[in-house]
Amino acid sequence: MRVRENALAVLALVAALGGTSYAAVALPNGSVGTPQLRNAAVTGAKLAPSAATAAKVKNGSLTLDAVSPDALVPGPPGAPGHDGSPGVVGPAGQAGSSGTNGPTGAPGPAGFQHIFKVSTPFTVGPHNEQTISAVCPDGTRVLSGGVKRRIRDIAIIGSFPINGGIEWSVDAFNPTDFNETVTITASCAVVQF
Repeated sequence: MRVRENALAVLALVAALGGTSYAAVALPNGSVGTPQLRNAAVTGAKLAPSAATAAKVKNGSLTLDAVSPDALVPGPPGAPGHDGSPGVVGPAGQAGSSGTNGPTGAPGPAGFQHIFKVSTPFTVGPHNEQTISAVCPDGTRVLSGGVKRRIRDIAIIGSFPINGGIEWSVDAFNPTDFNETVTITASCAVVQF
C-alpha cells in the first residue's frame, strides 16, 4: 500500500513537470506573433527595460503618430549656412525717353564794340615825377593801358585806370639830367551793361 502511494506521488509530479515542460518546448520559434496577441495584451509594465531599444527597432517601423509628443525633444539649432553666390546680372533696362527742353535763358550782356587805342605823349623833366593820363572818348571805357618810354632809366611808379574807368593814369619819375618823353596808351571800347 505504501509503495503504491509513493508511485502515484511520483507519477503526479512527473505529469505536472512534464506538462509544463511540454508546453514550454512545444511552441516553435515565431509561432506567437501579432495575430496571436490580443489588443493591449503587451503593456509597458510587461516589457523589460532593455526589451525595446533603438538597436532593436526596425528602421521605418515607427510612424510619427505612434510616438508620444512628449518623447520628441527638439535638437539644438544648426549652424548658419554659407552665403549663396551672387546671382547673374540682369539685362539692361530700356533707355528712358528724352526730357523736355528747358526755357530759353535771358540774353547775355553785349560784348565790347569798336575797340581802339588812345595815345598821349608827355614830357618828364630832369629829376622830376609827373602823373599824366590818357582819356577815352565819351561813351567808351578803358579796357587796359600801358606806357612806352624811350630809355629804361625812366621809372614807372604806377599804371592803372582812374575816374570810373574812363582814363588810364601813369606816374613816372625821370632820374636823368635831361627831359624824357613818355607815351601813355589806353585801349578803349564801347561797353554795354
